[in-house]
Amino acid sequence: MLREGVSFWGIDLRNVGDLAVRAEKLADAKAFLESCQAYSSPGKLKNLRYAASEISVHAEAVRTLGLMEAVRDFVARQGATAHWLSLAETVLPAEHEWVKRVRAARQEFESAIRGADLPRLPEEFERLSGTLRPFKREFITLYMDLHTRARLGVNDDKRKSTLLTDPRLQTLQRLAGIELMPRQQLTDFQNRLAGLKSCFALTERDLDASPICPHCGFRPQTESVVAGGVMLAQLDKTLDDVVTSWTSALLANLEDPITRHNLDLLAPKDAQAVADFVASRSLPDPLDSDFVQALREAFSGLVRVAASLHDLDQTLVGDHGAATVDELRGRFESWIDKLLKGKDRQKARIVLESGAHENNENQENG
Repeated sequence: MLREGVSFWGIDLRNVGDLAVRAEKLADAKAFLESCQAYSSPGKLKNLRYAASEISVHAEAVRTLGLMEAVRDFVARQGATAHWLSLAETVLPAEHEWVKRVRAARQEFESAIRGADLPRLPEEFERLSGTLRPFKREFITLYMDLHTRARLGVNDDKRKSTLLTDPRLQTLQRLAGIELMPRQQLTDFQNRLAGLKSCFALTERDLDASPICPHCGFRPQTESVVAGGVMLAQLDKTLDDVVTSWTSALLANLEDPITRHNLDLLAPKDAQAVADFVASRSLPDPLDSDFVQALREAFSGLVRVAASLHDLDQTLVGDHGAATVDELRGRFESWIDKLLKGKDRQKARIVLESGAHENNENQENG
């Protein structure tokens, strides 16, 4: 044990108490006991060359061996639970109250055993044994609650599947083929919906074996814990909002003089479909590819210019601090001039998107 080392809960038990001092005596006791092997019968014991005082000096070493066996037995019984708790600490955020209490308990235990005499170790071990299991049970309850909130259950999984095939989403996916549409909104929506994970197979028995869900690998430390049902409700509303926003953008661009001229060039059937849309101010249901193609042709004279909301924010505010109205107007106009450099301002249509700056630069470089 001393040569190989025994670790428990990240603590090297070789350095506990006065074990290192006692270890030196164990070597002498070992040599003594090996020399006694020659006295293997009552007759040979009559020739024992050691006095009682020479034998009793090794009694402490024998007691030390017993204590070391107690240490080994404790590690064998509680080591798996301690390892489980160490892994559980990495699952929750470092600032979580449970993590803080577990680390404090380990620190307290380490301080206690490092300063204790070896004979007192079994007492400390028993005290700690009564602490480990409650920590584990508390974590399992906590993790199950977080998992339930962060993952979609059976019913919410069905709601997600319904959203994935929702006619509103299909409408946006078709309209995304039109250059002027703010497609980043659709991409963000799809990423958020795809990010909602389903898992309804986790049991407490699973967590008793490992503090991480074996079915989905949920780690609260690296994932936001937002109720899946709440997120689905928000996404459902977002879908309505985006459809409304895109419908308004289409209607506004159809009122543009350049677009109205292009409408005269459409086939009668397509021109009538667009006219009906303008009159009703509602997208046709179902939205077919012919209607989308008609809109593409109507907007063919317009130029889409993707602009980054982050860049706009940095231009107007950035590190400038307070600004006058004229200063803000000047910064905004300079930003517009840079954005539309080399483009026909009458045909340019600015589409504000998050992360659009890089895409716009790629378009210019291409």
